[in-house]
Amino acid sequence: MPSYRRSARLAALLLPLTAPAAAAQLQLRVDGQLGFASAYVDRGVILTNTPVLQPALRVGIPSKGGLVALGLWANVEPATYADPSYFSMADTLKRPNLTEFRPSLSFTQGFGGKREVARFELTAEYRMFPNVAGITSESNTGRITTGVGLTAVPFAPTVLVGYELGGVLGAFVDGRVAQSLRVAPGLVLDLGARGGWSIRQQADPATGAMAAYTRDGFAYADLTAGMSVTVAGVTVRPWLTWTLVESPAAPGTGPRYQRSDYLWVGATVGAGGVFPKAKPAPAKR
Repeated sequence: MPSYRRSARLAALLLPLTAPAAAAQLQLRVDGQLGFASAYVDRGVILTNTPVLQPALRVGIPSKGGLVALGLWANVEPATYADPSYFSMADTLKRPNLTEFRPSLSFTQGFGGKREVARFELTAEYRMFPNVAGITSESNTGRITTGVGLTAVPFAPTVLVGYELGGVLGAFVDGRVAQSLRVAPGLVLDLGARGGWSIRQQADPATGAMAAYTRDGFAYADLTAGMSVTVAGVTVRPWLTWTLVESPAAPGTGPRYQRSDYLWVGATVGAGGVFPKAKPAPAKR
């Protein structure tokens, strides 16, 4: 019998045995989160100063210090506010209202083994605005961001470079630092800062999109303090952020009431884990 036929029969016999084992090795990292915030601020731009809900879900495949993940994130304005000082992404439309939706695909990879020293990240996301008033689908924009962080040094400094294509055109550079300090079992103090630089960002002239920055230069800086409390696998994290905007968007190109600085607060409730759980190795006799 030709050798390739024997090989084919052997593969057919082994496949039912190896397939369950391969499937059992596949694990998924699932993380869910619900955020509450007094406003929605994106890279220094106050898109709404009304309270919002921000649910998020991420499902990924971990492997050798890396993670490939699909993500879903949304911004929801739950109620209508009569005070004229409030402004909305949905203009006068009824609430609750889904004002933005972001599907994403991301890849992260750590370097250095168990003592990780650096981390690479690449994210592609699409910002979708489903409303027919306020910020509409004309502002739908794709965003690709890549960055490298030094995870073995204090505050893990990270530099990100991004490009937007769609309703908004242009590039940006962001930098961030973050440090978590264990205060007590299950209690962690989170400190962080983030800043950005715009590079020829503008609205696509063929659309009615809103572009926050219409010139090169410093865009924003954020300072954040939070406290994470974990109980029974659920993490609650209240936080406070102060945002500085050196020069808001030029008149007529940005949201109303844009300010040079802004203080906003919020909290997130989240849980996650790897499924199915890895089985413990059998004890040696």
